[in-house]
Amino acid sequence: MINWAVFLAFILVTALVGHLASKKVVSSDDFISAGGSLGPLAISCTLIATWLGTGSLIGFVGTGYAYGSTVVAYTAGSCVAAFAILFFFSKWTKRKNIATIPQWLEYIYGKNKWVDAFSACCYVFMYCSWTIGCAVGCGTMCNNLLGIPSWLGAVVCCAIIVAFSMTGGMYAVAWMDVFQQIIMAVGMLFLFCFVANATGWFEGVNASNLGAEYFNFSLPSRGYVISITLTYFCGNLFGQTYYQRVAASRDLKTARIGLASGGIAVLLVGLYCMFVGLSVRAAGAEIAVTDDTVFWAIHNWMPSWMECIYLVAILGAAFSTADSALNSASSNIASDIYKNIINPKATDAQVMKMARIATLVLGLICLAMALRPISMLVNIFKGAQVCIVGGIFWPIILGMFWKKATLKGAICTIPIGALTGIIFEFTPGLNTICGGGAIPACIVGFLVMFLVSLFTCKNACGGAYYRDAVTQK
Repeated sequence: MINWAVFLAFILVTALVGHLASKKVVSSDDFISAGGSLGPLAISCTLIATWLGTGSLIGFVGTGYAYGSTVVAYTAGSCVAAFAILFFFSKWTKRKNIATIPQWLEYIYGKNKWVDAFSACCYVFMYCSWTIGCAVGCGTMCNNLLGIPSWLGAVVCCAIIVAFSMTGGMYAVAWMDVFQQIIMAVGMLFLFCFVANATGWFEGVNASNLGAEYFNFSLPSRGYVISITLTYFCGNLFGQTYYQRVAASRDLKTARIGLASGGIAVLLVGLYCMFVGLSVRAAGAEIAVTDDTVFWAIHNWMPSWMECIYLVAILGAAFSTADSALNSASSNIASDIYKNIINPKATDAQVMKMARIATLVLGLICLAMALRPISMLVNIFKGAQVCIVGGIFWPIILGMFWKKATLKGAICTIPIGALTGIIFEFTPGLNTICGGGAIPACIVGFLVMFLVSLFTCKNACGGAYYRDAVTQK
């Protein structure tokens, strides 16, 4: 009964925050980036929330159980990306008020409908995969802690996330993230202490007891670890949600505080997930479905009356990531596709209306996909990530720092790099050779961007970073 009471209280608070935030949204800029007015607390919490979803509190604990220290490679890639954004890109994008990746590509290469449309679709694809994963995590949580079917829990939670995101935009996302991150931190701290107390702290979690392979980043293979680290680094380095937060911050210092907080938090969560997962393994538990690892720990090591704390922590993680992802995906559709391609003369009111319609439609699609087999959802996420690694990474990196980069190079790289990643990710024989699609996608993306630009350099438009520096002088 207490679990149900806490669940309903959380939903009511979410609805209240969404309602209050909706009163502040009067323009599309408010909806997409909160009018650039958010302070350090809101920016830090919303950036941490964007990195840490149900994957951190459910899936990553299962990864820690199955592969040990490999889960830290996931979060280390994200941590390095956060500090790379902080040192190399935050000042530039803040000054240019760049909130979406297609806007960034347009600044480098000029307006091109093909680049705008394809890059926007890549990000809609990726952030919908995040939302789907969060809906699945909510369903799993509801099944384990409330006793209702997983599909029903996914439907209820996804509907609330969509309604919440539609009404308040970035204002609702950011301020709800503050509330959710406090809950998530408390839940993780409680579980960590109970797990450590039940297992003698770190006595059983060591190489001599479990095997060296769980501590040397070799599971399931070295190639896989390198591939997944590269995927998380590249995917997060040009993860649109983070640049939206930079644009939403009231100044550059605030943005950098948020990026540093997020980077440190995501690395600590990787260590937490490894510890909890390996503690369950050290206890001799046989977990058939790795996503159930954290629930095994909760049911066996936490007092029953405290389960509600982690219930709300999982809800907070899921809602905070899903609302961020939906806000970013709807921004792509409203700003980069509708405004830039379909209706360039659209008024601000029309853009904001389209953003809300896109939030609703994408939310319904994500809900439908969340009811599909989990293997399909994992593939959607992997496919989205390797598209960013192969198709987006080099056009931005070389476009910013190599003066010979060209529009034709970007036009060729985006589809060829993305397709290469998908082929290597989902072809069994090729997948085992490279540990996934990220490594070949990155290599092919670089070669295509470099060679095509080299042969078309008469129309070079790269070196945006230096071009801007000259303009500033």
